[in-house]
Amino acid sequence: MADIFNSRAGYVAILPSDSVIPGRITVAGFSPSAALVSGIDYKQRTNQQFQTSLDRAIYLYVFGDLMGDVLVKGIAFPATCEGASEGLLEILKFYQNQRASVQSSPVNVQVGSSETIAGFLTAVEVISEAVAQDPMSFISNYTMTINALPKR
Repeated sequence: MADIFNSRAGYVAILPSDSVIPGRITVAGFSPSAALVSGIDYKQRTNQQFQTSLDRAIYLYVFGDLMGDVLVKGIAFPATCEGASEGLLEILKFYQNQRASVQSSPVNVQVGSSETIAGFLTAVEVISEAVAQDPMSFISNYTMTINALPKR
């Protein structure tokens, strides 16, 4: 996957991905040329119950793990410098092809060099705005929701 940086309004410059960037986040099968992943929110929880007693002892009953949430956030640009692709369409196509209702296998999110989070793509939200009424500066912020499987 290439690393994308804003070069001028409405266009992005693409640099080869062989350069190392700390904190890299990638989603398996998601390699757009006119969009980038800017961060994630990750939440994982246990399924537990606390019981208090008359002698002030607190008992903890654990029933395993709950599904978590991964929110993959990013920016989609209207085009690359070459004008070959549209970031918003790349986001929507990825969601249409990988959403849980059509894909039975989980999506993997790679965080850094060693952590993989597996889950099912269940939602996408896109917020688009044009800057100063210039259609070439039409930038979209997106959030993909992946319901994460518990770690073993």
